[in-house]
Amino acid sequence: MIAISFLTVLLSIVSPTFGMIFFVASGGKILIENPKVRRFIFPQILILIFVSIYLKLISLSEGLDIILTYTISLPVFFYLLMKKMDYGKSLEIFGGLTSIFVGLKFLLLKNYIIHNWEISIANIGNLMEKMNITAEQKEISQQLIASSKYIFIHYTVALTTVSFILAVYIGALVLNKKTIIKWNYSRLNFSFEIVYVLIIAIISSLFSISHYIGMNLLAILGSFFLIQGLAILN
Repeated sequence: MIAISFLTVLLSIVSPTFGMIFFVASGGKILIENPKVRRFIFPQILILIFVSIYLKLISLSEGLDIILTYTISLPVFFYLLMKKMDYGKSLEIFGGLTSIFVGLKFLLLKNYIIHNWEISIANIGNLMEKMNITAEQKEISQQLIASSKYIFIHYTVALTTVSFILAVYIGALVLNKKTIIKWNYSRLNFSFEIVYVLIIAIISSLFSISHYIGMNLLAILGSFFLIQGLAILN
């Protein structure tokens, strides 16, 4: 069990998405076969994440995403999956909780997160200057930096949430082949209420004051429709 926790955090240092795929696929089997294990495995991961943040192996922003996800979103996902055997509902609630936590974190720590991102980009810029790049290459790199900054500031909530939703989806596909409890992906259904959220997202995106909130919601909902489409094709 400690090996699962350690490997999850190790992969999360490389990419939180990779860590989540591994945990759902491998740790999920242990959780389903022995639900009491969740009292130990989640605290182990949280302790290791806190240590990783302290040692600066992972950023505070990514660390908080992982902490909130492994504290609430993933335990709720596995609880509903084992209790209701409704994969669609479990994934839907996971996505909803994750989007709320990631959104609140970004709202509260926006200046700190952007400042750290700008420092990282500045370091990359300094490195590129030492490489004696041409004026044309420098101009292209500056355009890429400007574009990436725009995407990062306005769409980081959607990018993070979508990556976590897809990570749980991929991990659960592997998990379904490893555990005695099975669920039918080809009959995956999400709640009809998701249509109301879609309408709210579309309307929000039409107004300047809520445009980026609406666009982030549309991107997150898009991941659910993508998964639904893959289930139909299956």
